[in-house]
Amino acid sequence: LQRELMVRQAERKMKQEIKSNGLIVQKATYAVPAGGNGGNPKSLDVTVQLQFWVNKSTLTLSASSKKDLLGFYDITAAEDDSVDEEARKVDAAAPPHRGDATADSLWWQLAWQSLWEDNDDTADPDDSMEQTKKPSSMPELLIDYTYKGKPMHVRVQDNEALQLP
Repeated sequence: LQRELMVRQAERKMKQEIKSNGLIVQKATYAVPAGGNGGNPKSLDVTVQLQFWVNKSTLTLSASSKKDLLGFYDITAAEDDSVDEEARKVDAAAPPHRGDATADSLWWQLAWQSLWEDNDDTADPDDSMEQTKKPSSMPELLIDYTYKGKPMHVRVQDNEALQLP
């Protein structure tokens, strides 16, 4: 829903940037690398969201998790593939809203899942070494853009700041 509300403004900004030969986000993806997350890649197209944040041919994002930006969500939160994409967008940290069965269900599912994972007393102490060998499941932001007509590409980790161009 947030993305849908951002589309018109992002299109207006893109038209302005085209006129001034400025910063145009061609393709942007917020993704967990394929090696992380158990080899199960998860991604979100954030092209519209990033074009929305372009201001006077500049895109600046702070050094914090991108999941908190308007139009983004925590793509690592819902590990169960049976949960549909709309349900994944529900903020798991928020209390359930009465009358919204999907939000209630997802919130409780994620709450119990986090409790179960945090209190796993059956974990083998020798598995801790194995955990450190696994690739990171921290999302990355991959952006293809043009500036002054020149194609560019940038990749930043989730908690890294971004300044374009």
